[in-house]
Amino acid sequence: MPTAATDPAWRRPRPRRRWLDATTILVDFALVTFDVDPGRLAAVLPTGLVPEVRTLDDGRERGFVSAVSFRDVDFRFALAPVVRRSFFQTNYRAYVRGPAGGRAVHFFGTTLDSVWSVIPRRVWGMPWHRGRTSIEATWAGGRCMTYRHRCEPGWGGADVDLTGTDEPLRRLDGFVDLDDAALVLTHPLDGFFARSDGRLGRYSVWHERLRPTIGAAQRARYEVFERLGLVASGRSRTRSCSSRASSSTCCCPRSWLDRRSALSIRGTGTADVSGSEAKIAIVARMDTVGFGRGFKALRLRRHLRQDDLADEAGVSRGAIARIEQGHADRVTVETLEKVARPLGARVICRLTWNGEGLDRLLDADHAALVEQVVRLLAAAGWLVATEVSFNVWGERGSIDVLAFHAVTRILLVVEVKSVVPDVQATLVTLDRKERLALELARARGWDATVVAKLLVVRNDRTSRRRIEAHAATFGNAFPDRARQIRTWLAAPDPRRRLRGLWFLSNESHTVARQRVRAQRQPTERGEGGSL
Repeated sequence: MPTAATDPAWRRPRPRRRWLDATTILVDFALVTFDVDPGRLAAVLPTGLVPEVRTLDDGRERGFVSAVSFRDVDFRFALAPVVRRSFFQTNYRAYVRGPAGGRAVHFFGTTLDSVWSVIPRRVWGMPWHRGRTSIEATWAGGRCMTYRHRCEPGWGGADVDLTGTDEPLRRLDGFVDLDDAALVLTHPLDGFFARSDGRLGRYSVWHERLRPTIGAAQRARYEVFERLGLVASGRSRTRSCSSRASSSTCCCPRSWLDRRSALSIRGTGTADVSGSEAKIAIVARMDTVGFGRGFKALRLRRHLRQDDLADEAGVSRGAIARIEQGHADRVTVETLEKVARPLGARVICRLTWNGEGLDRLLDADHAALVEQVVRLLAAAGWLVATEVSFNVWGERGSIDVLAFHAVTRILLVVEVKSVVPDVQATLVTLDRKERLALELARARGWDATVVAKLLVVRNDRTSRRRIEAHAATFGNAFPDRARQIRTWLAAPDPRRRLRGLWFLSNESHTVARQRVRAQRQPTERGEGGSL
């Protein structure tokens, strides 16, 4: 008997597309899952379907339902690819066992912010409804910072506020392991829906295996679940799920008579559930939509056809088309690099963990620089706190060094960088920390009235070269330099807020570099012996 990790569902091939199939790109994708009373869920399911029931760690048996919201971009049917539409969509589903006992989902219905909702309702009898919807999402470095979803009251009113985190997914309450949870909640391949004629319709789903992380739901109210009596109005919710962009292919019914439908979704978001709260998983993926648009803009800027670029890069025209259509995740990194080179662009793959946590884990220089800053501030009479974490109105992070000068009531926010990172991300991050600093100071009993900021960068040629490449930007954001910074720190003036950029030498780094050079010299001269 296969385990969750080896279940055949992971290897099911993608269905072939036909003339009525539709393709789309899902942008700002979010999925929120609730655990619910299995008896109530069974009462609203069609005959032949039973809830997927799991036992939580506290002994309670629970079923699960999810709401999935996203924006369709360039939705089009294969028979008319030039006719394209973009709109908001929300799907509602429950996790069930089908008539044959197989794992499946039941589709309660969909709200679509478009007149196109009439097509699946009239043609296949699917429970689609029109509803005026808005989705506003903000992203930073591939992470969903805020996600706001609203749908007007009616069949599927919604009022949702979500925030993302970098917390990795762990074992979920009620499931054996991560594979078990992923198989049930994120990889349903067969589904059912109540047709308009009262019969039970069927559809199928296909997508790649997803790798979600934990997020948070500040508010998540769904009229559909409340009307069905599955979720009480005003029930507290703390977790939820989102993904910036992914591609999707919808395989429509192969027959006008039997109304069987197959839905194939590639690379969509997923969800997780724990306890009695709503859960969200944040799927951090490449923004393939923006990636493709960027490639196309660069190609057009050089007045190249897709064939011309393909010849220069030594790849097929189909590879160029896939990238520009938002399917960069279907080609290799090597191919992306080949295509970028003739455009004068670079493809950079970056591994991230806990924001900048991986950089700091691998970079001992950062800790040494922080230690040096702390010593300098303490010697000048500042109260100092390091690695001050915060979670204020869904904004998460940590401040490298937070210092308070009691006499002048000045608060100093210090960001330490051993390697010069992305310019825009650095400025935005430091501005956010500066904005939240007063609230963090009050929590520590520091009665600050003025906030200053200081960016500390390791003093080496590479850092200086990168700063000089953006001299105007850094000069405007951080006009103060070393001499002014040292003078101000020794005698802080609340009438002139410090906005400094300080190249600080790391003594431990210098010693290590000299030691390496000393060990290499005998070898370079051809001398034997040991040091």
